[in-house]
Amino acid sequence: MAAVTYTGSQLAVAKVMTLTVGTADPANAVTFTAGPTQSIAVKPSSSTTSQAASDFATALAAAGGAFSDLTFSASGAVVTITGPSDGAPFTFAKSDAGTNGTTLATTQSPKSPSDVGDPANYSTGALPVTGVDSLTLENSSVPLLYNLDALAAVALASPGFVRGTFTGTVGLPTTNPNGYPEYRPTELSLKTTAALVEQAGDGAQQLRLKFIDPGSAVTVTVTGDGGNAQVGGEALEIEGLPASSVVDVTGGSVAIAPLTGQACTVLTLLAVGATVRVGGGATLSGTVNLKDCQARIGSSWATSLTVDGGSAVEITGSAGGPAVVIEGGTVTWHSTGNPGAGCIVGSNGVLDLSTAPKVLTIGGTITVYEGFTIIDTAGRGGNYAVAPQHCALQDGVWQTVNGGTYTKS
Repeated sequence: MAAVTYTGSQLAVAKVMTLTVGTADPANAVTFTAGPTQSIAVKPSSSTTSQAASDFATALAAAGGAFSDLTFSASGAVVTITGPSDGAPFTFAKSDAGTNGTTLATTQSPKSPSDVGDPANYSTGALPVTGVDSLTLENSSVPLLYNLDALAAVALASPGFVRGTFTGTVGLPTTNPNGYPEYRPTELSLKTTAALVEQAGDGAQQLRLKFIDPGSAVTVTVTGDGGNAQVGGEALEIEGLPASSVVDVTGGSVAIAPLTGQACTVLTLLAVGATVRVGGGATLSGTVNLKDCQARIGSSWATSLTVDGGSAVEITGSAGGPAVVIEGGTVTWHSTGNPGAGCIVGSNGVLDLSTAPKVLTIGGTITVYEGFTIIDTAGRGGNYAVAPQHCALQDGVWQTVNGGTYTKS
């Protein structure tokens, strides 16, 4: 087995294309497309090929969006199209109409230290090999940005590592800085049964990972000092985990399938001193345990949700589920889903139902212990029963609203 490290050793070379105008037809347009969808139609102002080239270059330079990634210059009958200086790949196409006749060619392929598909960017001079190699990111600030799906079919032989000494970014924003939806892959594809991420900070979306099902469960372990991140600004974003997978977070910040269209299946979610966000595309097929965490849970859980320490947890979207156990910290219900049977509010726990978006149907009885707090000042909890254990109702705080029906059991 070889321990392969991403070095980012390739030199950056911009991609260059040329558009050569053979004939120009002022009565008809040439349609240019940047990325997969953004198009502009340009009619040359004369039949002179050099003037047509100048017209095309001027219009393309002003087009905005995905065209903004590129620079356009005309010389004679030739338009030169140059990509970003960091070697970012781009797509550019044309379609002639009428008697316009243009030829598009690539004269320089892009090269980049951020290209995951370039063998020169690995310590072995080759991409990792299925069943043989591991992959580690460490001692580098070089970002991994392009051809992020190049390793999708490579089943790593051992855990993938992101060490705390790696200070670069992995992945691209969903929306390009130039304002268009990013058409390049935005997440690094990994096929592995285990991944260890050591976080040295809490920069939002520092790492965007898409796990490719290796045929068995995946365990993702996150450690570090990223727990101070705000909910919505997590350093690690993950999607694609298959059934029975485990996410174990200590002091880090993680978003699990937070965006529309993303999916993830997690059997066990464990987090201590962390920031955690779970999107509606996630499937929580088992248990969720949060201690001293900031969290936003937007997906229902199948077995239980346990909250302890100084946690502050929001339940959002349509999330809900059985066995909400609040040993310590606060659970604020912002969801249209319902707390299921087995709800417990412990001595240091707070269940806040006051801002639920609808009247809830709480399953079973809420069991409370001395020092509990239930906030239901708007009556959003509906009709439910409360069962004190080894205490009386006056041994806790139960803020209710007139007109509700509450049963002491």
